[in-house]
Amino acid sequence: MHLRLLLVLSGFAAAVAAAKTKAVVLFGDSFTDQSRAHSIANGTFPGKDYQAVFPPADFAADGGVQWSWYLGLYANYTIWNYAVGGAVCSNKLTPLFAVPDVIGGQSDWFVQDHVSHHTLDMDPQEFVTLHNLHAFGARRFIINLVIPLELTRLYAPTSDPTIYFPAPHNGTQWNKRMFNFVHTMNAMLRGGVLALREEWKGTGATVQTFDTYRFFMKMYENPDHFFNGTAPANATGHCHQCPDPDDFQKCGM
Repeated sequence: MHLRLLLVLSGFAAAVAAAKTKAVVLFGDSFTDQSRAHSIANGTFPGKDYQAVFPPADFAADGGVQWSWYLGLYANYTIWNYAVGGAVCSNKLTPLFAVPDVIGGQSDWFVQDHVSHHTLDMDPQEFVTLHNLHAFGARRFIINLVIPLELTRLYAPTSDPTIYFPAPHNGTQWNKRMFNFVHTMNAMLRGGVLALREEWKGTGATVQTFDTYRFFMKMYENPDHFFNGTAPANATGHCHQCPDPDDFQKCGM
């Protein structure tokens, strides 16, 4: 599980305040990343002014196009997507894959793209956390809650090995622990948002939560209400099939 303080798995969006929201900035991991993780894996490290690559040239972790692209399309927003698959909040706090984390690497890209263009009058060295996004001029914040991870195959109530937990383990306890962890994290996120609202009162900033957990549960329980593609709605299938389902080490993810 990737902890990220107030920046959670489903992604974090900060929209710069204006008469009307025109741009949305995203930080996160594979639930939001379109192509940065693949770019890093292929040796083309995404730097300044990186442009996301879409199918058929490259595919996101969900096997296609990420939600952020549709957000920009339907809401007519300019999307700045800095999320990277496998990222954590801080590599110092929870070192994992050494990909650019939210607090450091991803926010550095944001600084490179905007401060160097003089679109934000701030010293890049001052950028560290969420408070600095506020100092940069961001005024509309949306914190996505953690999704129901206990429904995913990775945390299913089975003792079968997974790509992240190949060791023998009690699947039932594993699943219940993740259920409790998700709800604990969401309670902390709601509390953090309330604290920020109080701290930023009178500054013109708005901080909200989107109940991603409830939204995913609705899609899981009633997929036909949400998916209208050419294939039948399926909320229990997969987007990537390993060549050998019994050998996760050759999954090719």
